Amino acid sequence: MKHLTNQLLMLAIFLLIKKSRIFIKHIKNNLHRCFNKSKMEIFMKKQNYIIITVIATLVLLSSCATPPPQRNGLPDIVRNARRNAPENVIIGIGSASLATQGQSKSIAETRARAEISRAMDSIVRDMIRDYLATSEVSPNDSLAFQENITVTLSHSRLHGAVINEEDWINGTYYVVMYLNKADVVREINQAQAAARLAVPAMASFNAEDRMNAAFDREYARELRVADRD
Repeated sequence: MKHLTNQLLMLAIFLLIKKSRIFIKHIKNNLHRCFNKSKMEIFMKKQNYIIITVIATLVLLSSCATPPPQRNGLPDIVRNARRNAPENVIIGIGSASLATQGQSKSIAETRARAEISRAMDSIVRDMIRDYLATSEVSPNDSLAFQENITVTLSHSRLHGAVINEEDWINGTYYVVMYLNKADVVREINQAQAAARLAVPAMASFNAEDRMNAAFDREYARELRVADRD
């Protein structure tokens, strides 16, 4: 929207300059009949001053309407999320563009939490895949186990998750949320404990034995912005 406003302002400036030249020429031709040379020069200077002031105002408005520079279409809050994050955290980024800033903020937070849950689910999948490589558990049991953990994590309140940065940019609210590794381990351990009871064949599975490698792989993955549910 602001980009369109910028274009309209530039068009207005162009038309104003074009029309002002025609207007000045017309006025100048007629003033020769009514004023002497000195009065005409004073009048023309006033007209030029007014036109220059209007153009300068439009240029200022045009610069204000220009959104902050963004590389790859992403604002700084997203591009710098990894760089600004402390070590050993899972990062969730959510965005929303709704009717009000308050509504957008609430949905962006929810989406950031969902992105953290997705990351933990990815960690669990990696750990189970590693476990299956050295075990004789059937694919059906491993799938049931993973689904059980996924459901539990999706309903988790993610205690310990904190909003590190948030911003309202060009009608979109962005939220960057962190969950540190200790809290990730706690959430997954709680989920696997319930899953082991539901799927006894996975009783020997221990998340902590495989957590470090799976966490590091997830941390190295490219961040994404959750902009829809």
